[in-house]
Amino acid sequence: MKIENPKVSVIVPNYNHALYLRQRIDSILQQSYPHFEIILLDDASTDDSVSIIRSYQNHKNITHCVINSQNSGSAFAQWKKGIELAKGEWIWIAESDDFADSRFLSSLLEWSEQFPECGLVFCQSYEVDSTGQMKKSLITYTEDIPDQPFQSDFHLLGTDFIQRGLKYKNVIPNASAVLCKKSFLLHALNHPKIGQMRMAGDWLVWLRVCSKTSIAFLAAPLNSFRNHDSTTRKHNTIEKRKRRLWEEKWVRDEMTRLPISINQTQQIERLHAQWFDFHSGRNLLRAEFWRFKIRSYPLLRYAIGFFRYNQKYR
Repeated sequence: MKIENPKVSVIVPNYNHALYLRQRIDSILQQSYPHFEIILLDDASTDDSVSIIRSYQNHKNITHCVINSQNSGSAFAQWKKGIELAKGEWIWIAESDDFADSRFLSSLLEWSEQFPECGLVFCQSYEVDSTGQMKKSLITYTEDIPDQPFQSDFHLLGTDFIQRGLKYKNVIPNASAVLCKKSFLLHALNHPKIGQMRMAGDWLVWLRVCSKTSIAFLAAPLNSFRNHDSTTRKHNTIEKRKRRLWEEKWVRDEMTRLPISINQTQQIERLHAQWFDFHSGRNLLRAEFWRFKIRSYPLLRYAIGFFRYNQKYR
């Protein structure tokens, strides 16, 4: 008999991760907290993923196995499909190449219960290699953030978390480490750019969630984030690096629309400088060059910044 009235809906969006899929699903089924459903989604994989998914479909916690006949082209389209099927109050986007400690759900839910108004709770992660061997704690990823908030557990207003963390970079670097209430996640995914994003879409999602609710962080590393050669975050071509800059631009534009004042001048100027590095003087005649400017940033200051950059580095 399938589980009824789950508190948590675990969504596993998969594409060609057959090598890691059993470990991912087993690490969910082995959770010490029992009241969850699993929604397995495959986005037209060409490896052995579908047969692996179907081998789990009769388990009582598996409520949906949805196999796409054509690739959707967007991880966030899959997120939204899973959320629309979900019955739980809380959503766990369990990426198909990651895995979790058996205490992940129980620990995060227990921590969230201390803050009933909280809409997002996440934990620290380990980075592991393609074989699952630990490389390091991802606390190293946030060592450059002022005040070092990730050294211990905390609870913050989401707007404070934006000021202390998300305005610098995506300080929630792995969706698998997050539990988020369904209503906030659906709101966050209702953004016109989200379907186009491949490298910074989760940053945009967390920004939109945190603008609406408070958040909590558990310093225990209960999630393992797998970093391997096929990860979409690899910026190994000029086009991918340029694409990454465009996606950060969309995130920073979104920050200017929030109902709070965020001083991100330093971060915007760094982003503009990275964009200038791809352009010479003849690009001033191209509309694309000017469209990259952050919407709140003065046009004249943008142009002067480009000329100063060229004088200094070229």
